[in-house]
Amino acid sequence: STRKESSAASDVYKRQLSVPATWAIAAFTATTVMTLVAAWAPAVSVRKLPPIAALSASATTERGSVRSNRAGWIVGTILTGIGAAGLTAAALLHDLLIALAAGVVAAIGLIILVPLLVRVISPLVARILAPMGTTAKLAGDNLVRTARRSGTVVLSIALGGSLVIAMLTAISSGAQTSIAELDSKYPVDAVVTTVDGSPLSEAQIERVRGLQHATGVTPVSGVRLDAEQNSQSQVDYLVALPDSMADRTVEHLNDDVMLLSPSRFEDTLDLREGESVEVVRPDGSALTLRVYPDPIAEGASVQTDSGASTAVVSSSALNRFDQAAKPVQLWLDMEGNNATRLAEELHELVKTDPSLTFGGTVQTRALYEQVTTFMTAFVLAMMALTVVISAVGLASVIALSVTERSREIALLRALGVQRRGVQGMVVIEAVALALIGAMLSIVIGIPLGIAAVFSAVASDSISVIIAIPWTGIAILVLAALLIGVIAATGPALRAARTAPAQALARVE
Repeated sequence: STRKESSAASDVYKRQLSVPATWAIAAFTATTVMTLVAAWAPAVSVRKLPPIAALSASATTERGSVRSNRAGWIVGTILTGIGAAGLTAAALLHDLLIALAAGVVAAIGLIILVPLLVRVISPLVARILAPMGTTAKLAGDNLVRTARRSGTVVLSIALGGSLVIAMLTAISSGAQTSIAELDSKYPVDAVVTTVDGSPLSEAQIERVRGLQHATGVTPVSGVRLDAEQNSQSQVDYLVALPDSMADRTVEHLNDDVMLLSPSRFEDTLDLREGESVEVVRPDGSALTLRVYPDPIAEGASVQTDSGASTAVVSSSALNRFDQAAKPVQLWLDMEGNNATRLAEELHELVKTDPSLTFGGTVQTRALYEQVTTFMTAFVLAMMALTVVISAVGLASVIALSVTERSREIALLRALGVQRRGVQGMVVIEAVALALIGAMLSIVIGIPLGIAAVFSAVASDSISVIIAIPWTGIAILVLAALLIGVIAATGPALRAARTAPAQALARVE
């Protein structure tokens, strides 16, 4: 039997690690097609270029470039607008498929539009850099001069960064929305009780109060009923709502009301809201109470060995059953993202005292936290890969720019500019390009993430909480600075090491 179970577990493990061949083929096909598309447009433009234009600075080429820019602005704006409208419609209709299709259209539009935007943004950046000194001014002037070529590398940073920011926004917003839904449906974060439903001892109560991540521990008195005599309501325990929690979304609770778990009320009980039922007291006498479903009763229900169900009443109603009722449950509160830590503490508590058990939403919230942490770490790993790819692309652009400006750099060195000044000029240029990409990432990524969250939500009844990933944004900006510095290091050192006379002679 043990070998069979081990074999079955091994099979499941293998299935979890398997990669579907369909996705692998699709990834290979998509990569091949995109590579061919990326190479086709430059090849076509070179093929159409007249030989005389290739040998001289032809005005015809300039006119063609202007016409291409106009077409790019028009096509890019239209496609981006269609994509944005589609994302808005997907958010309103809660349709994730529409969002995916609209995202593809918007991405195509941005691929056309972002390099053109770089040409518009570069002069603005140059104006900002101009008052910062000669080195910064020269870097800004070169940004304007090479804006056409730099647009491609800025595009790669912007698209990669926007995908990261969009995913972080969606993850943060989705997690906060899910937790808020749990809080609205289950006001009690965690419930500790005994396995057999017996009253809790003072020592057990003190151990629970000693939990580090439980910000509030409220003893809840209760009384056990005779399940056979209460077959209509199927209630085994009555617990009194603590006075400190009287404002927790309980609408109908008074001395003649009993609150039941909404799931049991809808699935297993043949009762209507407000219907009167007889509840048999321990001494055999009956008491009539009106029943209502309420989330707080759901939170108070803990799975025990006896499979007992719990109902919530007011303190005075419980006194009518048993004036000497003792604490049978402890309701725990927590703050912040401490569900995982609290769940670990509760598991250790149960190991130490097997007579105790716990329930509530703490384990579900802990699962949300763990999934959110894993996905965030995965996205940040993607960001690290984006940093490497972007740094390589930006380094190539900066290196080409330094090579083309070797005469200019030689003249600057001859006029007395120190090596540090030349290095600073190259670094400022690279960092500025990386930061432009990062800013575009934020502007594109946050709305995209918000649209994805609304598209994934299946109902208008769920209130979506928008959570901006400020930590992720800060990491992205720091990553952009790192990209700029790394990309500029090699070209800057090479530019500073070249002697002025050698550079002038090589250019001549």
